[in-house]
Amino acid sequence: SKQGQVDKLGCFVFADGDRYEGHFKRGAMHGLGVYYWANDKSSYFGNWRDNSQNGCGVKFYGNGNHEFGEWK
Repeated sequence: SKQGQVDKLGCFVFADGDRYEGHFKRGAMHGLGVYYWANDKSSYFGNWRDNSQNGCGVKFYGNGNHEFGEWK
């Protein structure tokens, strides 16, 4: 964008090892994306809005459990 923010697909790796791959809007996680938590090997596949899980998705936990639904 004109302000230097990302409005496209990309990957961001956080200092703690967490990683997000997916759509960005004005530099925020927004749209369809995948988030991987480094500490417990969990992941979330689904929709994002302004850096928060929002909409349909599925979360897989490092212990093998999973849940799916709509996040608000």
